[in-house]
Amino acid sequence: MNTEYGFDRKASVPARIGTLIAPVGGGEGPYQYGDNYNGYSWTDGTPNTFATNTTTGLYVVGSHAGFQLTIPADTVLRRLKVYVGAYGAQGQFDAALSDKNAPTYSDLSIDNQTNGPGGVYTLDFAADSADQSLTVTYAVKKQHDNRTGNVTWQAAALSYVVSNNPPTATLISPPNNATFSTSANVPLAALASDTDGTIAKVEFFQGSQKLGEATNGDYTIVWSNPPPGDFLLTAVATDDGGLSYSSKPVEIFVNSVGGTLSGSVSNVPAAVDLTAEGILDWAHWGAASSDSFDHKAGVQQQISNFKNQGTQTPQQLSTYLTGFSWTDGIPTTSASATPTGVYLNGTGSGFELTVPATSSARVLKLYVGVYAGQGNLQAFLSDFSAPAFTDSSVRSLYGNAYGVYTLNFSAAASNQDLHVRFTSQALYDLTYGSVSLEAASLTDGPPVLPPQLRLLNAGWCNGVFTFCFDTQTNRLYTVEYTDSLAPVCWQALTNVLGDGTRVWIRDAALNPVQRLYRVRAEPATVSAPPQPVTLLGPGWTNGLFMFSFVTESNRTHVVEYTDSLRPAMWHVLSTIPGDGTTTVISNSPAASRQRYYRVQTQ
Repeated sequence: MNTEYGFDRKASVPARIGTLIAPVGGGEGPYQYGDNYNGYSWTDGTPNTFATNTTTGLYVVGSHAGFQLTIPADTVLRRLKVYVGAYGAQGQFDAALSDKNAPTYSDLSIDNQTNGPGGVYTLDFAADSADQSLTVTYAVKKQHDNRTGNVTWQAAALSYVVSNNPPTATLISPPNNATFSTSANVPLAALASDTDGTIAKVEFFQGSQKLGEATNGDYTIVWSNPPPGDFLLTAVATDDGGLSYSSKPVEIFVNSVGGTLSGSVSNVPAAVDLTAEGILDWAHWGAASSDSFDHKAGVQQQISNFKNQGTQTPQQLSTYLTGFSWTDGIPTTSASATPTGVYLNGTGSGFELTVPATSSARVLKLYVGVYAGQGNLQAFLSDFSAPAFTDSSVRSLYGNAYGVYTLNFSAAASNQDLHVRFTSQALYDLTYGSVSLEAASLTDGPPVLPPQLRLLNAGWCNGVFTFCFDTQTNRLYTVEYTDSLAPVCWQALTNVLGDGTRVWIRDAALNPVQRLYRVRAEPATVSAPPQPVTLLGPGWTNGLFMFSFVTESNRTHVVEYTDSLRPAMWHVLSTIPGDGTTTVISNSPAASRQRYYRVQTQ
């Protein structure tokens, strides 16, 4: 108002209208002028508390000179009014959202041969997500007076559009990439607010499955005993006007037991011989073009080609820090010190590949990189029998960063897979920021040594022989005995799933001259022993003996019968795959006077 550097704004509110940048596009200025067509007044300003019909403003001179203003944008619908003009020139007005989810607005209607009236542009805008911005540019499109043709800028006003604006929500717990066990309680917490009303409820979802909701200011719930898996969690806030908003998803992993998975990241070497390093298999991407995929010849392929995570097209990279060589490849037989790979632009873009996993230990090495961004590596077993490994340390603000991940893994059972994703968690250059994938190698891991066992406190007590031993978590212990060493005939006494505690074994031996015991340990293949089965509602109906029981998911139930206990000769009646529901068994015992039934769970 007082000089070309004067900047008055509304007092006692957070500043949302940014600093005006001028000139943009070259030219001269800004300069103050005082004969505007309009007069502007206010009573709540800073640093000037009030003004009455001030006709001051700014102008810039030049063939493409202009002004630029940036304002924060989110999902709330707001209205921006911009007061501008032109002298001896035609002005061009442009407005665009940073997320590019709405068309750019452009207008050329203010066009004065000399002096003339200006105009007010009214923009109603909202972005598709939080942390966006609206950028407004007003510049000279054409000068009618090559010496003094200019555009002017006087004022801007920001307000809410009179309507019900949607609320906002952010899931603040659990953190992204968090891991939990199946016996854990997962705390979910959200922040929610509404600019023109109140929050009616916040619902929490795992995918499309609702986990619960909260209606007070403390928007928290607990998800108890989650199943094993890879889950996307969201919080959905609903306001008192019925509008809803979903938070950005948070990814978590839930694991059972029985497998192993650990990882580390280190600096890449100058050279790698994939033939020597990839004993079981190796893979390389981008040698000849962005579509190139070379792998070890003469063996069954185990490292898959990558699956594109996102919509961007892979590009060839030729400046990786490591030179890769091989002499046993297909389709390219050999290569020497090639620094190639593939890369993907765009936030959230990346690669996913799989490798077979069994109960045997294996080691996968993965060579990756980023440019002006931060990578996010996630590795997990398909049976989720071990905690997922995640890392986001490969990061560079301006240039390149490289890393080689070493993943040691084994599953609880055969026919599983290791899934590995490397995606862009953040990009600091929205145009050129990227993540890259170069090579991978697979070898056998070191053998898993059996735990050291000591049988403790062995002795007789009231006709029962007892002893104990210390267990290790995720180990299955088989306790066996034999009454003779010539010949040796080991028989199973009991099975114990290790949990890190001491267990006691009791055996009421029938006075053998001698009895020998041993304990075998192996990786556990199940997370827990089968649940006991209770036979429900036994009785006769129309000549049929009927009963029922509740099945256990992912178990097989074998229903057997015998007509005599001396000797007991069990016969299979039916085999039932468990799914958590109740199954009914019916049987016609014919002429037998008695029949016994049992259900074994596997």
